[in-house]
Amino acid sequence: MDTPPPSSSAISPSYLLISLLCCLPLLPHGNDGWVVYQICGDTGNYTANSTYESNLHQLLPYLSSVASVSNVFSDASRGKSLYQAFGLALFRGDVNSTYECRTRLNGAFSDILQLHPYSKTAVIGHDDCFFNYSNLNFASASNNSEQVLIWNNQNVTGWSGYMSPEYASEGLFSVKSDVFSFGVLLLEIVSGKRNAGFHRYGNHLNLLGYAWELWNEGRWFELIDPSIDGSSERNEILRCIHVALMCVQENATDRPTMSDVIAMLSSDSTSLPDPKQPAYFDVRINDETEMASNVIMPVSKNEITSSLEGR
Repeated sequence: MDTPPPSSSAISPSYLLISLLCCLPLLPHGNDGWVVYQICGDTGNYTANSTYESNLHQLLPYLSSVASVSNVFSDASRGKSLYQAFGLALFRGDVNSTYECRTRLNGAFSDILQLHPYSKTAVIGHDDCFFNYSNLNFASASNNSEQVLIWNNQNVTGWSGYMSPEYASEGLFSVKSDVFSFGVLLLEIVSGKRNAGFHRYGNHLNLLGYAWELWNEGRWFELIDPSIDGSSERNEILRCIHVALMCVQENATDRPTMSDVIAMLSSDSTSLPDPKQPAYFDVRINDETEMASNVIMPVSKNEITSSLEGR
């Protein structure tokens, strides 16, 4: 692989490692489930101890009380006029018990208040639960929404964000699952791009496939964020990409441990094995019609809807 000529500013693996360790608490895992997406509305903020806040906090116990395995969708409102709070919840069909439904909803509500405190409108999607509240009536709000693309798991094994394939497809979790998430985050920092499933990188649907293609073609330097490109430490950035690709390998047993990752990023003397194909590498779109079997969830910042539409 040819190494392009180095240039001026520098970034070191130790700096990236510190950045990653600071960011680890921000990985999308909520109180009860993985946070797939979350959006803060732009309909304004409410104040602490206001009538709207009181109505909002009355809304949750009711939605939780009617949540059950036989009633996977629920909606309600509390209050009147300008201070009315509307809410809706949607659960995945394979949630096992009414208790689990209510626990998931309570977790989603807690997460959304932490992520978007005092926002009058917000939405959060866990891996098995969707929750939305607003000061707008969902029934009367027009749908001029931006869209979040949720990939059909019949076509894609697992979720192409931070979640390891073994956890996404079989619910198997280990320290190697955390290593996978770490590798994704490292690639995101180096590239300045997100690995979310609704982004496109050429004919790849995620950052992992794009990074793997560039790596195999010896064009790894095209992955680097322009804000850190031109570095005199290109070899160190190359090492970061190399380690990240080792972390996101499809087979969990091929991934290094976290202590190995720290050692590899902290020392140039440790030789690195060639990474194997990452998870989700073969998630591609060659034709726009291939998107027809996936699900589009319209969500808008000011008028968030809950409908699921085929496209």
